[in-house]
Amino acid sequence: MILAAYNEEVSIGIVVLLARRYADRVMVVDDGSSDRTTEIAAIARSDQDQILSQRSLIFLADFFYSYSRFFIYS
Repeated sequence: MILAAYNEEVSIGIVVLLARRYADRVMVVDDGSSDRTTEIAAIARSDQDQILSQRSLIFLADFFYSYSRFFIYS
């Protein structure tokens, strides 16, 4: 399950815990929050869950775009 979050420090912990009832893995995508959203989500997560920041997603998108261009044209 993928959860988008922006300045959700008040509720993200309980949302992650509840989401784990319905999904084996939970991914929280922090969209550049200025509060403690990422920190609290990390406390509530299990070993299989992931917390990604907006910067991480931009890096991954650039990486996969570059790789796909290499793969297609090689």
